Amino acid sequence: MPLYFFDVGVPGEADHDDSAGTVFRREDDALDYANRIIRELKQAGGYDAPGTKMTVKDHTQRVVFSIPFEVVANCGL
Repeated sequence: MPLYFFDVGVPGEADHDDSAGTVFRREDDALDYANRIIRELKQAGGYDAPGTKMTVKDHTQRVVFSIPFEVVANCGL
């Protein structure tokens, strides 16, 4: 199964890189996971800077998704 890495970029700060990765069967599962993590981070606070995004890469370091935090709603955890 493919391994995905979930890196968070906050403007003006060092990126928060996922060095371990997480295994998912499908890209859709990785997308759902990314959105859930974004909602949890936003709810915890400190991730509201404009331009904050999550970049999801596969095991070859190919960017699969790049998701701006501002497009993910806080509801539905």
